[in-house]
Amino acid sequence: MARLMINAAHIKATVDVIRFYEQETGAKLKINGNNWASIECCPFGKHSKKNSFQVNLNSQGGVFYCHACKTKGDVVDFIMRKYGLDFKVALKKLSNDHIGGASEVYEVTTAKHALPLSIDEPSRVYIKNWS
Repeated sequence: MARLMINAAHIKATVDVIRFYEQETGAKLKINGNNWASIECCPFGKHSKKNSFQVNLNSQGGVFYCHACKTKGDVVDFIMRKYGLDFKVALKKLSNDHIGGASEVYEVTTAKHALPLSIDEPSRVYIKNWS
């Protein structure tokens, strides 16, 4: 059987950051200038500090930071923390739920030699067999 590999950087770059955070938090992002947006309250913290959860809209992977509880990361870290998943499973969930990605990811890698994905439609990602 051929190994299937997926490049984590490509998945992070493909995610629509605004839609991702709005779907995952159930809250509307409030745009604060050109680069940042905030959510009314942090989805991880047990605090009530308003607009403490910030998302960098121009960063690859949608980097987030909460000024109150000091939680930070990107879209994969968000999925890992929210659902209690490891990196490989979180990346697969991100691919499936937010970019219509592959349902069979046998090996996930961050290596530059990872099998390139081909995007045939804007909302679907296909993983090719590597033989």
